[in-house]
Amino acid sequence: MSRKVRRRAVVSPAWLVAGLILPGLVATGCASPSRGQRTPPGNPTLILAAPAGEKTFPVSDLTFVYFKRIFYKRHAPRSEEAGGRRIDIADRRKQ
Repeated sequence: MSRKVRRRAVVSPAWLVAGLILPGLVATGCASPSRGQRTPPGNPTLILAAPAGEKTFPVSDLTFVYFKRIFYKRHAPRSEEAGGRRIDIADRRKQ
């Protein structure tokens, strides 16, 4: 003759730990640390790598620019340049 045995109510250790620690964290304020200024969603973040480590900066107004380099060949006095010519370089910013 076989009897049906009822299952015992067993609480797993993970639930027990979570049930004891989580309320303590919430009560002390450790569960939600204060955050700095947040970047609005959709804005890109700039990451700069330096020898000291990486730094991230939120970019709110990102504008792509390029520079057009222009070479000017001009006359120069012989006392300044032996060939009598000087090359001036100008960078023009374009958006």
